[in-house]
Amino acid sequence: MSGVVHEDVQSPEILDCAFDHGTALLGAAKIPRGCETIYTSSGMASISALLLASSHVFDRAVIVVLPGTHGETLEFIKAYAPHLRIITAEGALDEPVSRLRAPRLLLLDSCATAKNFEACLRSCWEEFHLLIFATTCFSGGSGRIRRVLRRERKSEVPTAMIRSHTKLDSLGAEYGRLGSTAFMHLKNDSRGRSQLGKLPDEMRNAVRLLGGAALPAHFPPFVGSSDYRSLTSRRLAAILRNGRRTARFFRDALGGLTGELNFAHGLYVTLKCSHRLDEEAARKAASEMSADLGQAGFPIRHAGSFGFDFAAAEWFHDAATGEFSVRISVPDLPTALWDEQTCAIARWWADYNSPRS
Repeated sequence: MSGVVHEDVQSPEILDCAFDHGTALLGAAKIPRGCETIYTSSGMASISALLLASSHVFDRAVIVVLPGTHGETLEFIKAYAPHLRIITAEGALDEPVSRLRAPRLLLLDSCATAKNFEACLRSCWEEFHLLIFATTCFSGGSGRIRRVLRRERKSEVPTAMIRSHTKLDSLGAEYGRLGSTAFMHLKNDSRGRSQLGKLPDEMRNAVRLLGGAALPAHFPPFVGSSDYRSLTSRRLAAILRNGRRTARFFRDALGGLTGELNFAHGLYVTLKCSHRLDEEAARKAASEMSADLGQAGFPIRHAGSFGFDFAAAEWFHDAATGEFSVRISVPDLPTALWDEQTCAIARWWADYNSPRS
């Protein structure tokens, strides 16, 4: 361990404009002065350190999550954050929150379905002590991020914004693993939640002790260029456009063999099997699909991520229903090429679910 420096890693000045949860990253969103950002080695390193640090602020608390919240985040809370009790809210948050006496945290994850995300935005947030907003699946300039920030300002809820910069902020190159947490409205809270002011320092300590600090080499050098924002916007627009076309085609071509087609982020869809799958069977189906279509010349791989220039197939677990399915992550390929591959995926999935298979 000699030679390792245990201190805050600050982004190079030229990169602040793109990797901070600041005005440039969030487009038209107005970030208040005093926004405090902590960089970590990944998005998961950020949220795990934050959740651990929250135990030094709340002896006991309830964390309200939406169906579809990132599975590893829920796994971490259950295994390593016993001070937090998970409540999954279906639809509006008002009813399950109004009966609670413990401090309340809201975990709003960009992995949620569009329906649940919109229901959350329409709910009352005034009773929450802290909003944890995971933005990884939204582009930096997403209108949904701006809407959440307007909502949290109106509700005066202290906020911690979590992001993995590996997926959508690196032009698909996954240049290096990098995450961050940005704190807003912690120290000027008008509702007596002043104990939250120590949360950033507690998180820094957790990052230090867990060895989760960011590496300066993981800040992509191209982020500071004038073309970065334009290229990122065009790439994400292509993914979202392809995603909408995929959802419409699968809905028409596959009918009951589709799972969730309308996630808030629009980056992937899920396919449901005619018979119940477990994790191993779903993983095998994703692997076989990738191998067969790859041999046919289509750009697809068996991979558990998103935001690439190729399709990625992997198993998917719906924590709300307990069901397993196959997730198709949509790439930024030219639309005509992706339309052809979408048809091939649909044909493969229909054949896989046919009685003779």
